Amino acid sequence: MRGASARGPRCSRDDVSYPSPSRILFDSPLLTVGRFHCEPDHPLWQEENHITGGHNIVFPRTPVRIHHAGFDPVLTCANHVIFYNQGQVYRRSLVSPAGDHCDWFVVRPEVLAASMREYEPAVDERPERPFRFTHAPSDARCHLLQRALMRLLENGDPRDALQIEEGFLNVLQRVIAGAFRFGARSRPIPRRSRTARAHRECVEAAKSLLALHLGEPLSLERIAAAAGTSVFHLCRVFRGQTGQTIHRYLTRLRLRSALDRVLDGNLGLMDLALDLGFASHSHFTGAFREEFGISPSRLRRTAPAALLLELSKNPEVSTVARRYA
Repeated sequence: MRGASARGPRCSRDDVSYPSPSRILFDSPLLTVGRFHCEPDHPLWQEENHITGGHNIVFPRTPVRIHHAGFDPVLTCANHVIFYNQGQVYRRSLVSPAGDHCDWFVVRPEVLAASMREYEPAVDERPERPFRFTHAPSDARCHLLQRALMRLLENGDPRDALQIEEGFLNVLQRVIAGAFRFGARSRPIPRRSRTARAHRECVEAAKSLLALHLGEPLSLERIAAAAGTSVFHLCRVFRGQTGQTIHRYLTRLRLRSALDRVLDGNLGLMDLALDLGFASHSHFTGAFREEFGISPSRLRRTAPAALLLELSKNPEVSTVARRYA
């Protein structure tokens, strides 16, 4: 994501110079893609941030608490996609010692509007504020496609700009469809009742524990204690707020953490499975295949370009992609 204070090669505070957290990996008339690494000692943690350069769609890679002005704060992680309108004011709060690491992309406004019009025709009436929600779940195929595209860009040789553009337009279609399918779960603060606020805070506390203790054996009692509520109440409100059970949410978070480590190839799959809290190699492999449609061993052997080619065979081809690619 691009905050106003993050633009340019460096920023400074109190005579200390900091590298800009944002780096552009791909830029065309249709699409801009970048990476954002904000370390824990960066001044952006203490300042208001402002989105510049267009309406941003962000894939978090580390857990961070994000507070859009006018909305409730939310703990974001790899299970989510985050939405920022151009000019959005927001703050971030540190959750992980790794800081704020995420990937972002921006498409031309008319392309974004085309992707949303099917679900909300009124989007054309507010081009300056297309997103009325702050975050949504990220489905597994969308997450895998986004990571494959980023791997290709990280290699420094995209080779085919058309492939990158079409790939991200398919990501766009999936995240927009997901946002409207699951509903905008974030609402302006003044509209929340005291009970609704208590439910949100309970779920946010549980999400924070899950994100910071991925590899540990977590019981419902421990999670409920961290959330300050009963086991029964936590299970009920967590599913109501997120659309999934606590176990499913944690498993997906573990698998998304595993995805990059599988691609890195630096750790054996057995060690990786145990490190992330899976009971065995077979348990991990089965869950990974069920989530992403490919086994971790096969994914590790597949080059990003070949993976993108395979993903592009998905019959759910974006009409937006066909029009603008």
